[in-house]
Amino acid sequence: MDEKQRRYAALAPILAIAGIFIDPTVSAVLPLVIFFVLHRFGKTEASTVAIRAADLVFTAVLLIILISLVLTLLAGGFHLSVKTVSIISFYATILIMAYLGISLVIAAIQASRGKVYRHIFSFGLAERLFTVFQQRNRAKNKAV
Repeated sequence: MDEKQRRYAALAPILAIAGIFIDPTVSAVLPLVIFFVLHRFGKTEASTVAIRAADLVFTAVLLIILISLVLTLLAGGFHLSVKTVSIISFYATILIMAYLGISLVIAAIQASRGKVYRHIFSFGLAERLFTVFQQRNRAKNKAV
């Protein structure tokens, strides 16, 4: 990556971190906006960093929702108190957000060094969906 591409690549994880303090949806949308802009101009490595940052935020939000659902179901089945469920949910959310913040900081540092960082625990939903749509569009363009 050249210097300009490194700066833009590091911007996506930094915006995701800033978005955590604003709203979870903002945290996911900002890296996606950076991704689409960078992808449009052909900056593949920088756009990969951006979509992986968005993927990580999606993963964190989905995990928090999943843990809340499981705890709610367990609370009904095992007659756990609301206080116990809320404490467990609180600490699980804190752990997930800490992992998210640390991982995004590492991604920003690696992007500023010109490397594309793969997050240790990420579902990769946005990256997979984009790849599927891109392959479908290529096949459609070849058919025309």
